[in-house]
Amino acid sequence: MHHCLRIGEIVSQIFYELDSHIYDTRMRFPRRIVHRSESALRTLAALARTCQAFREPALDVLWREIPDLFVMINHLIPAELLGYDEMGKVLVLRQEPHPDVWRALDPYVARIRVVGIPPPSGVIVRGLDPQTVLQPLQRHLAQDAVGGDILFPKLEHVVYQAFWEHELHSRLLLQPNLQVLQLPLMAYTMASQWNLSPPTDEHMVTAVGRSIHALSNHVQTALKKMDNLPLREVSVSIAHTDAPYFLAHIDPESLEAVNIHWEYLYSDAGSSGAVLQQLFAALSSLPKVKHVSVALDAEMEKMIHIVDGGPDNPQSQRLKGLADSSFELGTVLSLTTLRTLEIGIDVVFQVDEEFLLALAEKMPHLESLRLTPLLRAPFSFEYSAQDDSNDMLDIPNLDGLLAFVERCTKLTTLRLAVCASLSGGSPPRLDGNVTPSSCGVRTLELWTTALEPGLPDEVFVAFFVDAFPSLEEFCVVLPTSHPERDATLPRNEARARWERVAGDVSASLVHVQNFACI
Repeated sequence: MHHCLRIGEIVSQIFYELDSHIYDTRMRFPRRIVHRSESALRTLAALARTCQAFREPALDVLWREIPDLFVMINHLIPAELLGYDEMGKVLVLRQEPHPDVWRALDPYVARIRVVGIPPPSGVIVRGLDPQTVLQPLQRHLAQDAVGGDILFPKLEHVVYQAFWEHELHSRLLLQPNLQVLQLPLMAYTMASQWNLSPPTDEHMVTAVGRSIHALSNHVQTALKKMDNLPLREVSVSIAHTDAPYFLAHIDPESLEAVNIHWEYLYSDAGSSGAVLQQLFAALSSLPKVKHVSVALDAEMEKMIHIVDGGPDNPQSQRLKGLADSSFELGTVLSLTTLRTLEIGIDVVFQVDEEFLLALAEKMPHLESLRLTPLLRAPFSFEYSAQDDSNDMLDIPNLDGLLAFVERCTKLTTLRLAVCASLSGGSPPRLDGNVTPSSCGVRTLELWTTALEPGLPDEVFVAFFVDAFPSLEEFCVVLPTSHPERDATLPRNEARARWERVAGDVSASLVHVQNFACI
């Protein structure tokens, strides 16, 4: 063995790098884990069995994240003591184990930092019987608990699952040393229960809603007992628009990130906007919040927007546009410490240039902005009563987009609805203290109109090359055709022109890795 591999710090770092996760990469923050890499887990397990020098550091990484307490009980308790209750669908202990059996869990309990991340595909996680498993486990851990209530000394992050229905789960896992809490992630359970198909039975929807409501009640009860839970990140579901209620039970002084797993409300865009207005008003009391993410679960999006025949297929459902979104999003301007603002639900927010400039003024440290859906599905802009053409669409044009990035000098990711026109008829030159080369936007996604017909392609190519020299990803999403508005330029022609422009921009900027026109 090489001498370097006898140094524990080096081996630990190597094994740490071996571990990997499968992420949903569409959201910049938070990095949503789909599951841990199964091959990495197998490699770590093999390394732990290779030699004594590798055993402890490999086990440290292998056991730092587990999907459920079931994994610990099922793997570490002797098989002859375990049974399965078919009626209750839970793992049970056939008899009370000897104290030495419980003590064998202690080295693994001390390693656990995260509980609740999804298991690899195909791995079955079952419930645990409260009387024969959870209660004895709690009694054993309480004997050596730090301060009397920290049962898992290194536990920092809990992804609370909807099937953890017994209050003992909250007693075991919701402890004062938590930094990150996600609860309850109904988006995952709905997808698995319904096999990625929306429920058709109204009574089934009601039953699921009551189950989640009961779960939320006992979790809230546990949170009330913790006056100063020092969380720096919290993720909640907004199924019943009660996400702000959770914030009342945690110490807001410590929060830096709030992630809302938005659930489809089966309502119009205006109702969604009203909920967001209340949500941002509730978040305005957080003095240190840096990251706010509101995301509709990807699988839920697929259930809602089934796109079989392309963006112009009349049978496919469209994402909703919301005109005058500046009103609904106005309360977000009070969150002046934000670095990340990502709202990826089933609404295309149509904010005006005035709001965009106010956002830049209030949030000078903004690094990532998304006001468009995660799912690139058919959509249409919403026109107010007085709007008769794209020229009257009250969203920023390219000049307004440029003015925004001039002021947000730390911006790297921008996803926004804009109108593809230039007021001056030619690419404006950046002035002031910001030069074209200092613009750091690397990801640009525009939900936009057809390019202004009176200007040649070269004008738009020059605009993007000058304004976004650091661009790495460039995507354009066009609305579905509106015969009454787009009679002069069908959607396929508008898309073809955008593809030419995006292709020329990609060829002119050496850093562009991906460009797409949808």
